[in-house]
Amino acid sequence: MIKILLLCILCSLIIFIAYKISAYYKQRQMLFENLCEFCNYMQTEIGFLKTDITASIDKFNNCSSKDFSKVLKLYLTTLKQSQNFYDDFMESLSKLNLLKTNEKEKICSFFDSLGKSSQQEQIAQIENFKK
Repeated sequence: MIKILLLCILCSLIIFIAYKISAYYKQRQMLFENLCEFCNYMQTEIGFLKTDITASIDKFNNCSSKDFSKVLKLYLTTLKQSQNFYDDFMESLSKLNLLKTNEKEKICSFFDSLGKSSQQEQIAQIENFKK
């Protein structure tokens, strides 16, 4: 009887751990899908509509996942309040456990480059980042 109870507890524990691991990777996948959608959206906004970056981000932020929404909110907050954007944004991203360090660096450099060059250069940078 005790063996059956222990076996049930062990199976439940394994199922719980598997669920948590799959939820983590599902969140990562959703974050990167939203990042790709954001890149496509920004290419359109910059290329055709020439909308202000903060207004574009506010508009996109309403339809993104909660994790990517956090990234966008951190970006807007850091953009408005920071003198040293890259370091401050990197520090803010360090709180996000879904991303590895090299992914955080790439995302940080991508957001750091937004709005700092000509229209064609920005579109090329976005296209390069998507690869």
